[in-house]
Amino acid sequence: MRTPVREIEPKLKCSFSPFWQANPYQVLLARALSEQGIDTVCVKDGIKAILADHLSGTRRIDVVHHHWVPALTYAPRSLFYIYRNFARIERLTSSGVRLIWTVHNLYPHNSKHQSLDLYYARRLARLSSALIFHSEAARERVLQTYQVAAPATAVIFHGNFIGQYPDSISPVEARLRLGIAQDDVVFCLLGTIRENKGLKQLLEAFREVARPGVKLLIAGSVATEQVRKWLFAQQTLSSGVLVYPEFVPDEDLQIYLRAADVMAFPYTRFLTSGALVLAMSFGKPCLAPNVGMINEYTGREGAFLYEEGVVNALVDALRRAVAERSRLPSMGARNFARAQELSWPAVARETAAVYRHALQGQANVQPPEAANPPSDSRRKQA
Repeated sequence: MRTPVREIEPKLKCSFSPFWQANPYQVLLARALSEQGIDTVCVKDGIKAILADHLSGTRRIDVVHHHWVPALTYAPRSLFYIYRNFARIERLTSSGVRLIWTVHNLYPHNSKHQSLDLYYARRLARLSSALIFHSEAARERVLQTYQVAAPATAVIFHGNFIGQYPDSISPVEARLRLGIAQDDVVFCLLGTIRENKGLKQLLEAFREVARPGVKLLIAGSVATEQVRKWLFAQQTLSSGVLVYPEFVPDEDLQIYLRAADVMAFPYTRFLTSGALVLAMSFGKPCLAPNVGMINEYTGREGAFLYEEGVVNALVDALRRAVAERSRLPSMGARNFARAQELSWPAVARETAAVYRHALQGQANVQPPEAANPPSDSRRKQA
């Protein structure tokens, strides 16, 4: 007598949109999801390719996991992108595909028209079956700003980067390479240098605490030529400021991370930061405003926090870090231990649960946003 063949449940299929091959967050998430039985497909052409493959039957998709949104303008090409992209998303969702959106930022990094970006975000949220956030603070701020009632929300902490980047250089060697004395207190701002990262505020505050033996290390590609020129001027004017305004390859990140005592995140818009998790993954204390995700990740035991908008708050935080330099190693060790808890298997399990919950529930039937984005004359009113 034959044993009945057991029917194998097909794998849940997910696609990221957009997918950036160079972004370790998405690569690590996709790898961890595959271990949870999620077949994650990553395509460069985003929603366009996902829809074409899904409708043709080339590649069936159950979930589209959306991540970052572009900065939009009122140029005809940008407005047409909005119309076309939402038309494609609506075709996908009407065919049973669930849209999940991890809201990494309140607005795009290089947002030029926040009212237009807000319109896009609100409409995307209404089309989503669930929104994922990397902290409770992010969830509260986004829902308050977007003023949408999401069908479902989940807070899933950002996974760590332990072991994902080269880490073979000692602090001594790193400082020798950069010409920094071994007993200096070194603050470091690392990564793409944009205006919203609070560079101007950090430099102004650093001038108040600058003295022999205290350094500010700035490294990363510069968003605009104007910022590059301004940076070089500041390096000339400010004692103790070291500027390396070039893209930092993965293998060289360790040089700056190991040379630093404190990683600085003086962001003027702070919701979620992979760079903060990277600093924790290298066992570094942090300095940042007490907003967004940071208090839930490092707390005051792992960071010098300051209140936004308070006069001299950033200056005082820098001074505390210099005065309490003996605490820095233990603060870094605390952050590393916390980073170890942010495992990708845990992130993937929670993310997969969101996918399955969305697929088991009803399709999103909330009323869509008005068909047209706000006009240029309404920008300041949004």
